[in-house]
Formats: sequence, C-alpha cells, structure tokens
Amino acid sequence: SIATRVGGVPEVVVDGETGYLFDVGDVDGMAHCAIDLLSDEDRLRALGKKARAYARKKFCAAEIIPQYERFYQRVLDRAS
Repeated sequence: SIATRVGGVPEVVVDGETGYLFDVGDVDGMAHCAIDLLSDEDRLRALGKKARAYARKKFCAAEIIPQYERFYQRVLDRAS
C-alpha cells in the first residue's frame, strides 16, 4: 500500500513494513515508490503478505469485538 500520513491511515499502514507512507502532496515520492514496487514482484508480494497478516492480527473480529465490549462496559460503569 502506498498512502499519505493522514487520519487513521498510519494505524493501518506501518511505513516500510506493510506499505509506505508519504506526506500529503508528495506525488513524486509516491510515484517513485510505486515504480520501485511494480518493478520488483518478489518485494511487492512479500509486502502484500505482511500487510494481510498485520490486518488479520490487528483488526480481526476476535480482537476488535472484545475491545469494544470493554470500552462500552467502562462507559456504562462511569455512567452509573
């Protein structure tokens, strides 16, 4: 993934590991990165595998749902 460092994107893309992050407006940097990745199929495939593994680990329902449940329980406990 090639993306900009805005909003929640850095939470999803780990720069240099699961993708590459650039400042907003750095079109040249993003273009060069895309050309480099598209020129190296092994590197592109490895990056994709890391990104999928990271997303599954960090954002899978088995992890996220308990976090939401704990959060909602804390909110309810404070409201009482």
